[in-house]
Amino acid sequence: MSGRSDPASWSLSSAALFEGWPLGDAAYFAFVTGLTIGHGDFVPTRPITRLLALIIGFIGILLTGLLAALGVQALQIATEDQTK
Repeated sequence: MSGRSDPASWSLSSAALFEGWPLGDAAYFAFVTGLTIGHGDFVPTRPITRLLALIIGFIGILLTGLLAALGVQALQIATEDQTK
C-alpha cells in the first residue's frame, strides 16, 4: 500500500507539488501551521494550498483545545481522588 493514500501524506505531497517545495519543507510548513506558530518563512501562494493551510490551522487549534481539555479533566480527577 502506498503512503500517499493517507490524508496527511496527501496534504504534504500536494503542498509540495503545488508550491514546488521539497517534501521536507512541506512537512515543516504543515507542522508549523498545525501548531499555529506560523513563522512566515514558507507562505502558500496558490488558492488550493492556502485553503489547505487554513484547514491544517483549524485542525491544529481543535487538537490543542482537545489536549487542554483532557489535561484539565485529568487534573480534576486527580484532585477528586486526593480529597477522598
